[in-house]
Amino acid sequence: LSSDEAESVIVYTYSSQNIYIWNNDAIAIEETYVEVSESDASVEVCTAVTGSIQDYCVLHVDYNVIPGSAKCIDDIQCSNTSLEFSHSSTRQCFSVDIYDDSAFEVDKYFIVRQVDVRSGTALAGSSVYVNITGDDDNAVIGFVSGSYSVMEDSGQATVSVQVLSGALGSDVLILLSTEGGEAKSSLDFEEISYMPLVFNSSVTSYDVPIAITQDNIREETEHFFARLQFSQNLPQRISLAPDIAMIEVTDTDSVVIGFDPDEYSVMEDSGQVLLTVKVLSGSLDSDETVLFSTQH
Repeated sequence: LSSDEAESVIVYTYSSQNIYIWNNDAIAIEETYVEVSESDASVEVCTAVTGSIQDYCVLHVDYNVIPGSAKCIDDIQCSNTSLEFSHSSTRQCFSVDIYDDSAFEVDKYFIVRQVDVRSGTALAGSSVYVNITGDDDNAVIGFVSGSYSVMEDSGQATVSVQVLSGALGSDVLILLSTEGGEAKSSLDFEEISYMPLVFNSSVTSYDVPIAITQDNIREETEHFFARLQFSQNLPQRISLAPDIAMIEVTDTDSVVIGFDPDEYSVMEDSGQVLLTVKVLSGSLDSDETVLFSTQH
């Protein structure tokens, strides 16, 4: 061997024989990135010798499954694999099992790493990144009802948000906000901006209280809205429906309108009597018509 050749050769000793492999990439996993669907059941990893092995030698190489966001037992099989390479067997493949479920999940990944048995360290350029894309049915999150009714003197309205269909395997962050209609934010109801609601396999519903202001003003029935939105762009396999709910607030304030005073005395030659009618208690935020008549 020349000096340049000698620097690029790795020598393994097996059964008292030397195995000559040309550089660290002489046995390498063929693909460094693989994308599979969760329902594919497994992913195949292939590795090949690009150098040379003497015909009387066998090389043992281990392949370790390294969990990432994809977890052992729950998402993937994490058992390790050992392959034998020889002069007549220079390409080998093996499979890693992927476990399917019915829960919506964001993409997950794991790594398969080729390991030098002699030293137990990873060989350069000898790993594959496996990305698992979820392909389960749509998950739907939304208000349980598109409309709610509440009396003003109850002090609050409660809206319910649930996973209405499908299942979640990963956290999904939904934001809830309130918006004014005839009822005005901060004056008639509690202003809520981007309240975080985190849904997952364990948390599938929220009952959200919204404070209602009792203002002692006689009003018509008013309404406002609660709205849902994603905190970020999520795959199309999850949707919000219904994403808006109307809350109707019925006024319970009482107003008394009457004569003040309720008895009058006048002289006949005065020619008239002046009666005063006014709001005796409570207040009005809109016109109220009162009919007046006389009787004997």
